[in-house]
Amino acid sequence: MQVCNVNEGYSLKVVKHVLVMKHIMIPTDFSIRSLNVVRYAAAQFEKEQLTVTLLHFMEMPDSITDLLMLPRDNSHIKLITPEFREGISLLRNCYPLGIEQIRTDFLIGKGRRLLKNYLEHQKIDSVLLADNYEMKMPSLRSYNPVNLIRRTGCSIVNVQLPLHAISVSDSSMASLLLATA
Repeated sequence: MQVCNVNEGYSLKVVKHVLVMKHIMIPTDFSIRSLNVVRYAAAQFEKEQLTVTLLHFMEMPDSITDLLMLPRDNSHIKLITPEFREGISLLRNCYPLGIEQIRTDFLIGKGRRLLKNYLEHQKIDSVLLADNYEMKMPSLRSYNPVNLIRRTGCSIVNVQLPLHAISVSDSSMASLLLATA
C-alpha cells in the first residue's frame, strides 16, 4: 500500500512518520488507575506515534427538560478531576515521542450504531480494554461500555494491567509515577 510518493528532498523519516500514526480509544472513568492503559499503549506501540482519545460513556437524560438543556449543560465536564488532568500531563511528558495527543471526550447515548459512527468519524484504529480493571462510575448517568464495545466489531486490543497498576487507590499518582520511573 503506497501512502505518498517520495520525491527528491523528502527524507525517509517523513514517510515513516506518515505510515506509523495510530489513533486509539480507551474507555475511562476519570481515575488515575485508568491512565495505566495509556502507559501500556505507549509501551506496546512504541514504534508508532499515538493519538489517544479517553472516552467516557454516559446515558442520555430521561427528562425532557434535561434533554433540552443538554447542548448548554457542561456539568459532565466537572467529572474530569484535577488529578486526572495532572496524570495526563505526566504521561505526555514521559512519552513525548510516542504520544502525540491525549484528549478526553464524552459519548452521550447508548447504542452500537452510535458508538460505531463515533469510531468511524474519529478515525479510531483500535480500542484498548483492560480485562482486569473494574471501572467505577463517577456519575449516575455513566455506564460501563465494555459489552457495547465488543458488539461493534471494531479492532480491540485486550490489556492485562500489572497488579500494582490496579491496586493503588483511585486518586493516587503513585501508580503512574512508579510505572513511568
